[in-house]
Amino acid sequence: MDGSRGSSTAGDSAVGRTEEIRQVATKLFEQSGYSSTTMTDIATAVGVLQGSLYHHFDSKEDIALDILQDFQRELTALADDLSSRLRTGIADPRDQLVEVATAVTDLSLRSKAALRLIAYTAPSASSERFRAAREWQTPGLERVWKRAVQQLVPDPDPRTQDAGLLRFALDSLTLHSAVNPPGIEEAGRIANLQTAMLLDGLASDVPPDEELNRSEALQAARQAITTWKEPGTPSEPASRDHIVAAARVEFARRGFDATTVRDIADAAGVRMGTLYRRVGSKEELLAEILTAYERHMDGAVRSALTTGTSEAASLDALALVMVSAKRRFRLETEIVKLTDPWSKPGNQAMQAYHASTRARLRLLEGVLERGAATGAIRSLGAPAAVGPQIRYISWVPYQDFARASPARAHRFLRNSLLRGFLQEK
Repeated sequence: MDGSRGSSTAGDSAVGRTEEIRQVATKLFEQSGYSSTTMTDIATAVGVLQGSLYHHFDSKEDIALDILQDFQRELTALADDLSSRLRTGIADPRDQLVEVATAVTDLSLRSKAALRLIAYTAPSASSERFRAAREWQTPGLERVWKRAVQQLVPDPDPRTQDAGLLRFALDSLTLHSAVNPPGIEEAGRIANLQTAMLLDGLASDVPPDEELNRSEALQAARQAITTWKEPGTPSEPASRDHIVAAARVEFARRGFDATTVRDIADAAGVRMGTLYRRVGSKEELLAEILTAYERHMDGAVRSALTTGTSEAASLDALALVMVSAKRRFRLETEIVKLTDPWSKPGNQAMQAYHASTRARLRLLEGVLERGAATGAIRSLGAPAAVGPQIRYISWVPYQDFARASPARAHRFLRNSLLRGFLQEK
C-alpha cells in the first residue's frame, strides 16, 4: 500500500515537471521564437540539467508539437461552442458578434507561442509531423463568423456593405491579436474597440465618394503610390541585387533570426565566398531591404496625413496607402510582422524601421486629436489607443480573400472603418 502511494507521488511529480517544462518552453518560444530557443535555454530556465529534459520530451520539436496540438484542440472546441451559442439566436446579433470577437481574441492572447510557431516556414530539418501541425485550417471558425455577420446584417447592400470582407477582417484581427500587439492586453477591450470602429465608423460626417475621390489627400497618396516600382529581375545571377532579392524572400519565409547566411546563399544559388564578396552580413541585407521599404511607406503615409485639411479625407487616403502597401510590400510586411513597434529589437535596421513607424503613428494620432476637437472624428478612445487599431484594421491582408483588389479593400474600409458598416449610407 505504501509502495502504491509512492508510485503515485512519483508519477504526479513527473507529470508536474513535464507541464513545467512545457510552460517554460511556451514562454521562451513566445519571446524568442522557435529557432532562437534551444534545449539548453529551456533547461536553464527550468533549472535542471539538459539531460533531464529528455525524460519528458524527446526534442524541442516535440515540445512545439505539443503546444501546436493543444492550440488546435482549443480552437476546434471554441468554434464548436460558439457555433452552438449562435444557433440559439437568443442574444442581440451585435452582442453575439462582439462575444465571438472577444472569445477568439482571448484564445489568441493565450496562444502567443503557438501563433509564433505557425508564423514562419518550419525549419528545413523539421519532421513531417511538425510541418503538418503548422498547416492549420479554421473552417469551423470561418462558419461561425459567417453566421455571426449574417445574423447582424441579414440583407447587406452590396453597393456599400461588403459582408465577405467584414467577416475576413474580424477573423484575421481576432485570431492574430497576439502577433499584432495593440498595447491593450484585455480581450474584451480589444474586441469592443475593433468592432465599434468597423461597425460604427470613425468619422461623424463623411463626404460622398465623389468628393473623397477628388480630395487633396487621396491625390497625394495616389501620387506617392505610383513611385512604388516593382523590383525587376536582376540581370546578373550572382549580383548583389540578386542576393538581396533572395534574402528578401528568405527573411519573409523564415523570419530574420532563423535565416542563416547559408540559407541566403543557397536560395541565391551562389557560393558563400561569392556572397561575402557582394555583402558583408545578413544584417547589411536586412538594412538595405527595410530602408527602401521604410522610405516608400514614410513618403506615402505622410502624403496622406499631411495634405489637405479634412481629417476624414486623411483617414480615407491612409486606408488606400495601407491596402496598397500590404499587396506591394507583402514580403517586407512578413519580415517585420512579429516585431513590436513599441519594443527595442536587437538590430539597428529593425530599430530604425520601428522608429519611423512610431513617428507615423504620432502623425495619425495628431489627425485623430484634431478631428476629435472639432467633432469630425467620433470619440472611441484615446488617440494613442485608437491609432494602432486603425493601423491593424487597415493592414489586414484583404487580397487573400477572393483575390480582393486594392480598390475593393479601400472601398470596404471607406464604408466600414470611416463611415461605419451599420451606418445609414
